[in-house]
This record gives sequence, structure tokens and C-alpha cells, in this order.
Amino acid sequence: MAADEQVQVAVFAQTNLDTRIAFNTPLDITASAFKRDFERVHFTCLPNIGEIQVNGLMVKQKSCFYYLPDSLPLKYAFPGTRSTWFIHVEVRHLKNPCTSTKRK
Repeated sequence: MAADEQVQVAVFAQTNLDTRIAFNTPLDITASAFKRDFERVHFTCLPNIGEIQVNGLMVKQKSCFYYLPDSLPLKYAFPGTRSTWFIHVEVRHLKNPCTSTKRK
């Protein structure tokens, strides 16, 4: 497992705020740790949106979305895929959103 900790995977994440971010993350990251990292990266990349809190992570399998529990290592949600992950992130603003944020 020590080798997996050094392996990085590209993650393409889309939020319910219609924001999209791609970044690298460790292969062995848990859903809980990913949530914390995503909050930080989202604010760094999109400071005009403001701070967010991640409420849930979901993956799509056969046209259905599945929530991931905090304790799950994300690599188990993407069996056989060590290069790119696609994930949906449910978030909420920690403060009032800025007026430039568009919602669908």
C-alpha cells in the first residue's frame, strides 16, 4: 500500500453549483479526505465563488448516481481505473454566494 500513496490520479469534478475542476489526488484517498481537499482546491481555483462545504460525493454507474461514504477509499468506486476519475460533488456555500454565480 505504501506505493499507492505516492501514485496520483487525475480527478474531474463537477458540482451542483455548475463549477468544474480537475486536479490530482492520491490513489488511496478516502472520500472524507477528498472532501477536505476539494474544498481547499475549489476556493483556490474559484475564489469569487466563496468558500464551500462538501456535503456529498457521488459517482455515476449505469445512469444512476451513488453516494460515497466518508470511509470509502475512492479507488474502490473506480475499479480498474487508475488514470482518470469523474465525480459529482454536492456542495453548499458557507456564506451568501456572490451575485455572479449562475444557477440552473
